[in-house]
Formats: sequence, structure tokens, C-alpha cells
Amino acid sequence: MRHCTRRGVLNIGWLDSKHSYETGPIPTEVLDRLWKHLLLPVARSRGFHTCNLCPRSATQPFVVTRESTSFTLGWSEIRVIAESGSVFACPSLIWHYIDVHQYRPPETFVSALLGGLDPASAKFVDTLRSLDPDFVHPEELARYSKRGSRKSNQSKPKRVIPAL
Repeated sequence: MRHCTRRGVLNIGWLDSKHSYETGPIPTEVLDRLWKHLLLPVARSRGFHTCNLCPRSATQPFVVTRESTSFTLGWSEIRVIAESGSVFACPSLIWHYIDVHQYRPPETFVSALLGGLDPASAKFVDTLRSLDPDFVHPEELARYSKRGSRKSNQSKPKRVIPAL
């Protein structure tokens, strides 16, 4: 999958221990809404990034689980689309940065996240496809994976968002 910078896409949330960043309280709704965006990853990679803000050196990616769904952080990006059409790009590790390191993203991003397009909407997915024609919806990926599977699925496993 190719990845390139798009004019008008605002990048936020690429944190590094060598640079300071804003911290502060974040409403719980931010992580709730961010979770929905994590389930539509873009710019997926074959490897993963770890958090260099953490004191320990991670050798495995961070995995976040909510309800019966797990998501591996650090191998993809997400897009947040404001109602105005502004698009924000950030690493999936933004979840970890907010949850563990109290990162406070710019207010324009938080407003777009809470008041922007719902990632479950057709308009959101259509906008993602217009930004990146190679975007593959995770449900399409899951259907493709099931076609090649020979194992029976007698007990329904928890849903895991696949890393490439």
C-alpha cells in the first residue's frame, strides 16, 4: 500500500521523547470516539512502532481491548474527518499517548473527533477512499481472509483487527 502526504491533511500526535507535548485532562468521550476510528486503520505497515515515552523498551506492540475487540497499536494510522471537511492524520499509538501519557491533542482535533463524521458512516468511508484509493475496509479484509480459511468456525472467536 502506498503512503504519501496529502495536501490539506493535518498531522498530529507523532510524539517523541526528545520533544515536549501538551498534557492535561481529556474527556472520556475522546477515547470512546477514538476507539471507533481505530477500527478503520489506514496506512498500515508490516512492522510496528513502540512508544519511546515509556521507560521500558517494548519488544511487542501494545494491544488495546474493549468489550470483545482487540486492536494492535503502532502499525497503522487513523483519519479524523471534521464536519467542515478538514482531515486529521495521526498514528494509532495516539490512543496510548492519551491514555497512558495524558497527551492532550490540539482542540481542533478534539472538536473534529467529537463532532466530525462518524467512522461508521458511508460518508466517512467514501472520504477515506477519496483520500487513498487503496484503502481497504477491515470488513472487506475479513471476508477475503475467510474465503481462504479451511478451519471451521464453530465457536465464534473475539474480533481482532488484523495487523498486516
